[in-house]
Amino acid sequence: LPMAFCDAFSADLGTPVDKKILAAVGLACVVVATHDDVVDETPPDQKILAGLVYGGDITNLYALKTLSDSGNHAVVDTLIDTLNQNHYLQRLVTDKLWGTESVSNKQYFDAVKHWCAFCSIGPLCGLALADKMNLKNRVLRFSTGYGITFQLLDDLREVDEDKERGYRSIPSQEGYPYAETFRQMRTHINLARDATRPSWLRVNKLLDNMEKVVEELEDGIRRT
Repeated sequence: LPMAFCDAFSADLGTPVDKKILAAVGLACVVVATHDDVVDETPPDQKILAGLVYGGDITNLYALKTLSDSGNHAVVDTLIDTLNQNHYLQRLVTDKLWGTESVSNKQYFDAVKHWCAFCSIGPLCGLALADKMNLKNRVLRFSTGYGITFQLLDDLREVDEDKERGYRSIPSQEGYPYAETFRQMRTHINLARDATRPSWLRVNKLLDNMEKVVEELEDGIRRT
């Protein structure tokens, strides 16, 4: 996702990104997935646990070195700042959504802001590459809309498992046919759409794809 967003935003802003830089952005974000697996699904095998923890850290540092050696210091600074923000916010999920009786929509949205931060990594790196940081607020609105939609999709996909593990989300509390979940997805897709410009063809295409996934999933659930 960070690679796709970095590629799309930099291209739409007239500064296509070098593949080596794009790969480095993607590698730097592997640590997000490995740490998430350790927290959400802590493996009992210490070898697997060590591989996730240290493997994520190694790829992250290698990617930052690659970016630093290329002279893209603005991208390095942006990447470090957004990754740190993601890590901090991701840690809060364990406090707010695990082992509680119930959560309101507001509490849920406050707790999953790490996805907004994660979805901002690629776009903000694209802005840094294009020297267009004046668009940061617009990009953050896009990332919030896209990030919340993605989180809701992910929580809907794992709704049964989340109920068993004591993780609270809008889908796990609501149940079939998940009308509020899909309403919130559409609301946040519109938020992301409002933050884009018509000339951002590749970015809008990614958003079109997300909207199609939501529509097909909702239609499928209604048919069951």
